[in-house]
Amino acid sequence: WGLGELEEACRHTYRCIAFNTNGILKHSLKPPSGWVQWTSHPEHGLYVLDTNYCSLSLEQCPPHSHCERHAPANYSCVCEPPWWMSPEHLCTLPQEVDVAGALIHVLLSVDESHLLGLVGVVSSVLRHAAEPGRLRFHVVVAQREKKAVEGILHCFGLAPGHQVTLVPLEAGQLEAWLGAEPRVYSRQEDVGNLASSANFARFLFPRLFPSLSRAIYLDADTVVQSDITPFWEQLAASDTLLLAVPRRSPAYGDMFTGRVQQLFRDRYGRSFLEWEPTFNAGVFGVNLELWRQKDIHKEVVYWMRKHAQDPLWRLGTQPIMLMVAHGQWAELGSQWNVNGLGWNEHLREAELESAHLLHWSGRRKPWLSDGLYRSLWQAHLPAACSGRGECVGGAEEGFSCWCRAGYSGHRCQNALAH
Repeated sequence: WGLGELEEACRHTYRCIAFNTNGILKHSLKPPSGWVQWTSHPEHGLYVLDTNYCSLSLEQCPPHSHCERHAPANYSCVCEPPWWMSPEHLCTLPQEVDVAGALIHVLLSVDESHLLGLVGVVSSVLRHAAEPGRLRFHVVVAQREKKAVEGILHCFGLAPGHQVTLVPLEAGQLEAWLGAEPRVYSRQEDVGNLASSANFARFLFPRLFPSLSRAIYLDADTVVQSDITPFWEQLAASDTLLLAVPRRSPAYGDMFTGRVQQLFRDRYGRSFLEWEPTFNAGVFGVNLELWRQKDIHKEVVYWMRKHAQDPLWRLGTQPIMLMVAHGQWAELGSQWNVNGLGWNEHLREAELESAHLLHWSGRRKPWLSDGLYRSLWQAHLPAACSGRGECVGGAEEGFSCWCRAGYSGHRCQNALAH
């Protein structure tokens, strides 16, 4: 073949970046310092396409890094300070920063139905953080599902470590600590699996994290569209039990019957007003220290047991949160929980664009085939397996990357040389 034909063949071959006059097409090269001259013929030898491969996104870099071009056909992922590249091709922090108030703690709890949701929320918080090194994610998961969660995080470059920590719940631990089995009387096909241990695990946070004084809780069906630091700063300055976004509908009177009102009055010696606003418990800031001081756990157990004896409501954790936090929560800006994306097909585009946080409350989660507003969620999802393979497996056997031909590594991060 002539030079023109070889060049044409290379340009039309996926990932071809160079060729030699022996007719070999190449998709990877050593750095220029390692090139060897093997012929003195002026037209024979190695030809490299002078292309900016970073701009073509041939190199999918891990979070907190960018693709840097060093020379023609020679590029690599470079971590943004203070992050550094680990041997696993992940950007990590060189050391823990433990200054009072410096770390931002984010709590999540997931089960196997929300694995991709976990990837989306963690990735979105990191991406928009002004200081991502301050973030610490604490993920509560059932012991039997820990392997699946670890695998899915590895696939997407969010491997558990000092910044993302998994906290397993043993079988029966939830019921033992809460004194009753979770009860939900709504149809699962209408509202999702509200009886999941991942949903009720929020009531265990003060015990599971005894060293934390404050934390932000996010449901795994959310994504953050701005820096979470202002949320944290408001929580740090607050002396209330919770921070949450209020909603006028449904009000307390819409959520609870007269029987619940009577139980509330008997328990606390006061009444709640029917028109009082409620809040959605999928996003909140919590003063864990105050929760422990006031022994809110005892109140959770009380309402769990009353509900188990005789149904008080149809939903899961939401009514209990409203009972135990009544009169003890402060208002968070409405942009921090724009919810209903899992059921409301008529949300305004301007409201979605300006939201600090989007919440797919409802059954139609964005990772499902019938999910709503999927593009808004997918924009925050990093490429699986460095964009060079697929994340395969299941909840029982775990997940791992299956790499396309020409790639290897636990995240398909290595290109195999010819």
